[in-house]
Amino acid sequence: AFMVETLVALGYRVDSAASGRAALHMMASNPPDLLVLDFAMPHLDGATVAKLARSQGLQMPIVFASGYADTSALDAAMGNKISLLRKPFSIGNLSAVVAAALG
Repeated sequence: AFMVETLVALGYRVDSAASGRAALHMMASNPPDLLVLDFAMPHLDGATVAKLARSQGLQMPIVFASGYADTSALDAAMGNKISLLRKPFSIGNLSAVVAAALG
């Protein structure tokens, strides 16, 4: 909720999903310009959502927000057009990472 409220306040149009499955369903009909994922999400973790989005041909930049210090799943999902925002982060950090990802 913090990220959604902050991004809206920064002037971005934001669609949010309650779970990884819901996000994949939303993206199938309306691909976003940027995907912001938390690593810990209901039903599917963020790394799995990113992997499935890529397997479906979606190539938008992805920003992971994670408080996990070391996760092999997150490291495995990192790659082309993927950024990492470590929790806790400031509004300035979020703003800068999103702006850079949208480039």
